[in-house]
Amino acid sequence: MYKHLVEVQENNYSLQKIYEGWNKDLNITNSDSIWKECLSTTSTITTNENLRLIQYKLMTRIYYTRSKINTFDASFSPVCVKCGIYKEATIHAFWECMKVRKGWLEIQKWMTTTCRIKFEFTVMRCIFQNTDTLKYPIGWMVIFSSLVYKKLILKDWKGSEAPSLQQWKGLMKYYLSIERSMFEDRNRRRQFNKVWQDLYEAL
Repeated sequence: MYKHLVEVQENNYSLQKIYEGWNKDLNITNSDSIWKECLSTTSTITTNENLRLIQYKLMTRIYYTRSKINTFDASFSPVCVKCGIYKEATIHAFWECMKVRKGWLEIQKWMTTTCRIKFEFTVMRCIFQNTDTLKYPIGWMVIFSSLVYKKLILKDWKGSEAPSLQQWKGLMKYYLSIERSMFEDRNRRRQFNKVWQDLYEAL
């Protein structure tokens, strides 16, 4: 029975449609394997179920963008409320919108300057949580910071402005405080400090 359920899930039509959507958005040919790896990576990097759920919902394209709503309500404008120019599809809302992209660049600049690390936010790193060539712990820092920024994007989903650097810093401090408490409960404070101490103090 279990084997049958697994086969049904792997061949699920909805999942195939999701993969096709990401293939089209990102101009790639095999998003299914990347998609599964992404969820595994997210679970490894954070213990916070809220951040994990946000990533899962993003990967499964659950969030109702204006473009999606427009498909069943023609009276609803599909245009992004932030840039006011392009249709608000999933990839646009989280990455392509000029105001959102500016936010990503501001966070990148702050992290590279303050923490003295070299990295670049890319669509695969920010959306699919793919660390590719980034070494530990930089990969963890990049992915966690992107999760927090996506949380802010959702928090002000209908707003005309993208989240600011200050908003991101405040929420990063909050979530890292939770992570630190979790590490301390497991007697792993040294591991937390190795990855996060410099960034945490800078926030």
